[in-house]
Amino acid sequence: MYIDSDCYQQNVPRPALEFNYPCWWVENVTKDHCPWTRSVRESCSSFETYLNLRQVGANFIQTEHIESSVNEYITGDAAPDYFSYNDFWDMLPGNEGCTEPCVTNADIIHHLNPRAKIILSLRNPTDRLYSFYLSKSAEMGKVASQQLFHDLVISEIYSFNDCLRWQSLRGCCYNYTIADSLTEQIDLRRGIYHVFLLDWMKVFPRKQIYIQTFEDYMFDKTKHLVDIFKFLNLRSLTDVALLDITGPEADRQKKTTQTLGGMMMKTRYILEMFYGPHNQKLATMMEKDFW
Repeated sequence: MYIDSDCYQQNVPRPALEFNYPCWWVENVTKDHCPWTRSVRESCSSFETYLNLRQVGANFIQTEHIESSVNEYITGDAAPDYFSYNDFWDMLPGNEGCTEPCVTNADIIHHLNPRAKIILSLRNPTDRLYSFYLSKSAEMGKVASQQLFHDLVISEIYSFNDCLRWQSLRGCCYNYTIADSLTEQIDLRRGIYHVFLLDWMKVFPRKQIYIQTFEDYMFDKTKHLVDIFKFLNLRSLTDVALLDITGPEADRQKKTTQTLGGMMMKTRYILEMFYGPHNQKLATMMEKDFW
């Protein structure tokens, strides 16, 4: 199972679930070609390394397994990057000579685990972008500011629209030259959800993909956790157990937002104009209203 990190903290403690957050598929598949991933993940250089990350969970499942019974334990990757991050796709086997990915993360994961279940928590792309900027700034030790975010938005929208003059929408969504993928502070392309979702739906049956909005999840965590457990064919949780895992949580993005404040209104307007048509395409594809 591959789960979005928005649900990660709420699901990790459950006795039937065992998660890792390795991001191995997007940070190590092309490690030998990328000095940045090599420095970050020096010890993660092979598929065996990825399997070793799973060994603790596998050992537990094997120990708890009762012969001639269906085992209720599952494992998962809490790695939202798998959905849309593939900035070194042209180095993957099968993409030689392609102007946009012929082989994506979805293809690789489906090849190895065709029965995998995918859980996506999609946030309003405008708010996601600002949250990503705050998190990335803190990670890089840079001071975040509303004006700098506005300037970055203007710059990336210009670069993206310029890309569309000579490349397809999908090609531009996977065009990592639009922004410096090693130091970028925002990631505009990844909010065009319908392009990436279509790649996943081409290889995974719809029944294996659970999609919720982050906003709906935050409004009623209990309902969505119940739905997720049903989706995973896990036993239902008691009311006490649900209450135990839906308590308040805080993170540095929230603290930073409280200190810095929200983005400027003119920035929000520009982003809503940019993302609006793509949100509508997502709504049409899913037959459901979004933001």
